[in-house]
Amino acid sequence: MKLSRDFLIHFTVVLMLTALGSGAQSSFEKGLTAYQAKNYPEAQANLAAALEESPNNLAILNNMALTQVELNQKGKALAYWLKALKLDPNFEEAQKGVTFVRSKATPNSFSIKDTDFESLRKSLLTGLSLNLLFGLTALTFLVAGLQWIRHLSQVKKANQDEATPPPVSLVSIAFSIIFVGCALILALKMWDHLTPRAIVIKEKVELKIAPGADQSKIVELNEGTEVEVGVVKDVWVQVKIPGNYSGWLNKEEIQIIL
Repeated sequence: MKLSRDFLIHFTVVLMLTALGSGAQSSFEKGLTAYQAKNYPEAQANLAAALEESPNNLAILNNMALTQVELNQKGKALAYWLKALKLDPNFEEAQKGVTFVRSKATPNSFSIKDTDFESLRKSLLTGLSLNLLFGLTALTFLVAGLQWIRHLSQVKKANQDEATPPPVSLVSIAFSIIFVGCALILALKMWDHLTPRAIVIKEKVELKIAPGADQSKIVELNEGTEVEVGVVKDVWVQVKIPGNYSGWLNKEEIQIIL
């Protein structure tokens, strides 16, 4: 299974530009060298060491995902790329990687019906960063606040002069509405960001009705299925596909995104 030539060029050029700590840099370089030599198990080991030093580094995450693709671990590759996108929704290499892996994934035997929140998340929230939303919310709050202070000042002066108070300006109303919208989207983004998710990394797993290998199967999940993570009980994790199924998987069957 190979990625396109352009994709691999991005891998070798863009990611070398990211600054790493000395320990992570050494492991990263060893991992890159092993990858180029097609020694993928060694590349995986060195990149894992680099991730321990710098777990949120986009360069390492992307290279680890590429290594997992070569090892035919599509689920793990997807988890690393999705983690990179959660850190930076505009990371182009991760976007391409997610598209590539999902195009190769085997669909589940059941159709997934997204909730309203999941539809909004996929169409809007995943493409927006927390920093951007924080900035927009703060900016609109500042502008709206200044406009309302100005209006209240004019009303106070009008009352003192026994004149007719001025109407609320359209600018004040517009920025107030924009602020409320930005604040709402920010709240939803934070909720999504704080909701732990995981990827099924085995070819096919059984979603159990309760913790335990001897428990009844609800449905089978294929590699690459994304789930929300809930309660952890020993080696079992309660997961759910929003709007669809909820059950238990073994820790070894999933990889946490972030």
